[in-house]
Amino acid sequence: MKHHAVYVELDVNQPTTEQIEGVREYLDQLGYSPAVGTSPAGRLDVQLSVPADDVYMATARGVVAAQQLAGAKAVTIESRDGDEYDAMQGFAQIPDLVSVAQAAEILQVSRQRVQQMIDAGQFVTARKVGNSTVLATNEVTGRVHNSTDTSPV
Repeated sequence: MKHHAVYVELDVNQPTTEQIEGVREYLDQLGYSPAVGTSPAGRLDVQLSVPADDVYMATARGVVAAQQLAGAKAVTIESRDGDEYDAMQGFAQIPDLVSVAQAAEILQVSRQRVQQMIDAGQFVTARKVGNSTVLATNEVTGRVHNSTDTSPV
């Protein structure tokens, strides 16, 4: 089940802090990770992350929950697939990562050989994270599937 971004603006003008907090707490209990506030038009504004099989079901769940709780009708509704929403917001997808030791195991070479390959620029995704180096799993496994030469530099 995927998460979908659902935005609902409700016909509640100038909501109080208590109303906003009450809506936020209730929707948080439902597991919708809400952001609740006041829209530029001065109405109650609810943004949710709703788990559902499709965007239609996510929209229905989000709108019903928000309307029932606030006791008001939706004025604006906007829904997007979660991945589309993240891309629209400029959030980068973080790939699955492996350590140098894990890459060595996948490639059936030594850790030192993987480090040589990194130093030679053969892994474009290699990054230092603290004291460790990580690589994108798909780049490492792609070398196995493409039978790329892993012999010494």
